[in-house]
Amino acid sequence: MLRARIGVIGMGAAASVFVLAGCGELSAAQTAHKLQSAVPPHSKIRCVPHSGAWNYSCRVTPPRRSGVKPFSTQVMVDGHRIVDLGG
Repeated sequence: MLRARIGVIGMGAAASVFVLAGCGELSAAQTAHKLQSAVPPHSKIRCVPHSGAWNYSCRVTPPRRSGVKPFSTQVMVDGHRIVDLGG
């Protein structure tokens, strides 16, 4: 769900009102969805908020027959894009 933010800039007696629709950062679910293209097909991804420099901690569980072991990664987002992955 996207949230809209409303801001008011005061300029003396006149004020300008602007609306920024859909601003903010990716949610945990949106981050997991964006990661889907970077992991083996049909993997399960679960992201939860993370403290510190990283926004989310994600657990990737590939299908058993893929030969890839489950792993965790930290994710840094900026607005609506993933900017860094950590090990």
